[in-house]
Amino acid sequence: MFGRKKTTVETVKEQNPCWDEKAQTFFAEQDRFDVYITSVTKRTGFGKSTTHDIASTRGYEISGLVIYPQWRVELNFDESDGDFGLWFYHSYGRSNEARQPFLEIWISDRDYSIREALASAHQAGVVSGHKRSLVRFWKRKGDGIFTAEEAAAGWSCDSRYPLNGMYVWEQFESVHLPRWALPASNERFSAEGTPDWYGQF
Repeated sequence: MFGRKKTTVETVKEQNPCWDEKAQTFFAEQDRFDVYITSVTKRTGFGKSTTHDIASTRGYEISGLVIYPQWRVELNFDESDGDFGLWFYHSYGRSNEARQPFLEIWISDRDYSIREALASAHQAGVVSGHKRSLVRFWKRKGDGIFTAEEAAAGWSCDSRYPLNGMYVWEQFESVHLPRWALPASNERFSAEGTPDWYGQF
């Protein structure tokens, strides 16, 4: 799936690993994880340039954060058929600098529906005044522990873990709503402070 070549990552001498055993164990024990999307870029081309046919250009760059452990997340997409997706631990950094951890996610999205759902949900969040949107991924419980070789390398150089599915929220709702105006299903909802005129409707 995805046909992406495994790349080598240079390690920095005497560097602490990006993911300690506690963080790996915590993540492996979960059957899901939430990603807070913070950036969505959509690229669309029209016409031609002097060197390229840009009319067929269509792409998305989507990234975010996992709150705990504190990792960056990069979402990538592929038009191939097959499993829903996969994820693995990666890291980045300049030479002689401590590498920073991030999760790399690949999703099979042949008809672009997943990319468009993520972009639409993030737009709704930003329009509503939020700094991020939320997407939840389901994984196989137990996945996420380094092999000895991977622990030495500091990333998932051999392992690619499957994703089972995802759920994204597209919510238009002002961040300034009083608690009584929130949906009753919202954990922050409270009837306290509801104005007298509210009962007249």
